[in-house]
Amino acid sequence: MKVKMKIWTIFLILILSVGLSACNNKAVNKKEDEETYQIDWYLVTSQVPVPSAQEAVEKVANEYLKDKLNVTLKMHYLDWSAYYQKINVMIAGNEKFDICFTHSNTFKINAAKNAYLPLNDLIDKYAPKTKEMLGEEFLKGSQINGINYGLPANKDKGSHFGVLYRKDLAEKYNLIEQLNAVKDMNDIYPILDIIKENEPDIYPLREADAYSVATLLDFDVIVFPGAFYPDAEDGKVVNYVETPEFMEAAKITRRNQLAGYNRKGDVNVNNNEDYFMAFATLKPGKDKEVSASRKYEYVQIDLTTPRMRSKDTIGSLMAISTTCKRPEKAMQFLELFNTDKYLNNLIVYGLEGVNYTKINENIVRPIPDSGYGNAGMQWIFGNTFINYLVEGEDPDKYKKIEEYNKKLKKSDALGFSFDSEPVKAELGACQNIYDEYNGVISRGLEDPEIVIPQYIEKLKRAGSDKIIAEMQRQYDEWVVKHGK
Repeated sequence: MKVKMKIWTIFLILILSVGLSACNNKAVNKKEDEETYQIDWYLVTSQVPVPSAQEAVEKVANEYLKDKLNVTLKMHYLDWSAYYQKINVMIAGNEKFDICFTHSNTFKINAAKNAYLPLNDLIDKYAPKTKEMLGEEFLKGSQINGINYGLPANKDKGSHFGVLYRKDLAEKYNLIEQLNAVKDMNDIYPILDIIKENEPDIYPLREADAYSVATLLDFDVIVFPGAFYPDAEDGKVVNYVETPEFMEAAKITRRNQLAGYNRKGDVNVNNNEDYFMAFATLKPGKDKEVSASRKYEYVQIDLTTPRMRSKDTIGSLMAISTTCKRPEKAMQFLELFNTDKYLNNLIVYGLEGVNYTKINENIVRPIPDSGYGNAGMQWIFGNTFINYLVEGEDPDKYKKIEEYNKKLKKSDALGFSFDSEPVKAELGACQNIYDEYNGVISRGLEDPEIVIPQYIEKLKRAGSDKIIAEMQRQYDEWVVKHGK
């Protein structure tokens, strides 16, 4: 009898313990729900200095968000030169932040470091409208081994390349009709000659860093130096630096440099204002978008085929940090931000009458030097289709982008994600060599017939052949697995 009583006593204690634990958990959860959670959001900006009037925007946003989600927002703006350095320091130090903008290879690198949370379940539960809006194919394209570590921006879902030129100079020399007839680089040189002869303080053509004649080759780059030829159907991975097309493009860039079309060795290569023409990634309305944040009006010339590739799906994402204490709140915020026109435009353009003037229901005029405003950077801010248009933009801009998205030529490798772990050391070594040679070649500073063989040899010593072989192996396996 005593044994039975003892057993019942233990059983009752266990039940009470479980009950008390459940009550404590409920109390903790209730306390968390009652407390207003601050979302620390890291964003890149093209403004120099960075936005100085953001506190007024945050104040209005936080009044709105507290009522909607019981959260407040702290925006941390950094310019491009400082942004990734700060993010990398925070990740290395396991510092708390909630959401950050990320893109391209830096996104993959930091996801591999477990810096970002897997989002699949969070998206399903807290961002169903965003999921529907992006579409399954685009979301899958941004996955790494089937997992979404970032929420892509809803914008143009592909890209193509061409040039932007200054409209004022084109009109000054009656070049508009000639520019409208441009089909390739050969058509451009007579125009550049006119600028060169008549505008001594203007460089006719900008080639630097990521944008040069080689950009028009439009390789489907996986991770440097591995790539597919555009529209290739053989599934062959190549080191694009070794291709004859890359050599020929580098020779043209070198001739451009020697002919005086391009700036030589100046540190201020990012200044577009003293160039007549510059290579660029394009989409419908890109020229008007760029013009909104520049001193001059620009016009675009499309020179390559619009395509959707894996790199296009990771061109702009918001990631949630593994140090975020309330991931569900962060995702709820992103869902609201992507679907609420008022909130989205508040963050993008700031306060009406302070940072912009409203022309009509959907068109605004940014107020210069107001201390806030992200005109020209809309592509990083979630759902661009609910953005106001900037005065001068095409009224049909978003309709044209929707049509553009529907017609994009999709890569056979869309959705393929390369696991860099087996060749991590080799990739790091090759990236260092890229940093050594890319600027020299993309600006035509040295003879490519001399430097490209050196470039290739150094890449091979660093393990580029091993990288290409590993990419080919993984891609072939992916093709079999997905029945491509």
